[in-house]
Amino acid sequence: MPTAINSSGVVVGDIVGRYDRQAFRWFRGVWQPLGFLGGTDTLGGRISTATAVNTSGKIVGTSTTAAGEFHAFELVGATMKDLGTPGSHSSAAAVNDLGQTVGTHQRPDGSTRAALWWDRRMYDLGTLGGPVSYPVSINNAGQVVGHSLTADGQLRAFLWQRGHMTDLGVLPGDQNSEALAITSHGQVLVRSVGTQNRGFLWINGQRIELGPAASAFDPVDINDNGLVAGTMSAAGGQRAATWYRGALTVHGTLGGPYSSVAKVTAGNALVGSATREDLLPVAAVWPAAPRSRWA
Repeated sequence: MPTAINSSGVVVGDIVGRYDRQAFRWFRGVWQPLGFLGGTDTLGGRISTATAVNTSGKIVGTSTTAAGEFHAFELVGATMKDLGTPGSHSSAAAVNDLGQTVGTHQRPDGSTRAALWWDRRMYDLGTLGGPVSYPVSINNAGQVVGHSLTADGQLRAFLWQRGHMTDLGVLPGDQNSEALAITSHGQVLVRSVGTQNRGFLWINGQRIELGPAASAFDPVDINDNGLVAGTMSAAGGQRAATWYRGALTVHGTLGGPYSSVAKVTAGNALVGSATREDLLPVAAVWPAAPRSRWA
């Protein structure tokens, strides 16, 4: 199950078995299991997941420890570093090209909060008034996006920058929202949740809906070219799709009925999963067209 790809073509994700899960790195046809911070000799006692990789190849994710806890990790080369937590658990969600990692940490009171690890320190990013917050992405300007509970119990997308967290709101008629990604220009891709999932771009305080053509389109990622990747409900099955300036394109499978996208690269390639003719889901990459209209 791939989760991310960098501009050099390094893919990270998880090798999933019946009873276990282990992070992997893939580059030019070579698979590399990444191991664990530790674990216990019990069923499911050793688990690791990889969630992101930056341009220099630093990988972040989450792993079991010898104490049976889950901790965020950074991996550079072959060394897996435990990022720690003041509570019993932490997890890593994203890393930028400066090496700043965001994720969650468990506070001593048991609540879960967004965290930033940088220069050997961990910073609590706060919430929108509720008890929990979850980051999903960070750009090279240090802007962090994610979602948090508000004081009245609503789940809302947020943008954190320079110590301040902003509520990005919802589309009209919806109740909740969650941020999915942020570009280097500070454009935030948001999923607005109501009777169905919809998407909008938050740009300098304005919400721009992806449009009626994307009413059945559930977004997951955006690159700096403005290419939005996601999943489209289509006749015969769920399909990987992209949205660009109001135009929606549905992509294929590997012979089966389903496909989905996890990430879109800076060069407009897509990484995700697709079913084969035997219905087995496998990792898949959709290379960018040589003369892409999204370039």
